[in-house]
Amino acid sequence: FFSLLMGDSEGINKICVFCGSRSGSDPLYSQKAKELGEEMVTREIGLVYGGGTVGLMGEISSTIHGKGGDVTGIIPSALCKREISGENIGEVIIVED
Repeated sequence: FFSLLMGDSEGINKICVFCGSRSGSDPLYSQKAKELGEEMVTREIGLVYGGGTVGLMGEISSTIHGKGGDVTGIIPSALCKREISGENIGEVIIVED
């Protein structure tokens, strides 16, 4: 994926990133999620993701949102209590289960 961003990303407005609601066993996962978020902001590419604020989803969304990037989360209502801790990040669309 990073190779895609290192090339010509002109015309790409948003990217949907599927990632975990946990950080995983290796801190490298969180680091790479943050790096991806930073690169997306640099290239003015918005994020569409699972809507959670925890784990890797929280890492990439908070990185992008914190740097002024566009973030749209889409989450089923049944997962809201488990995957959203505190305030929403960016626009969150809650859909039926």
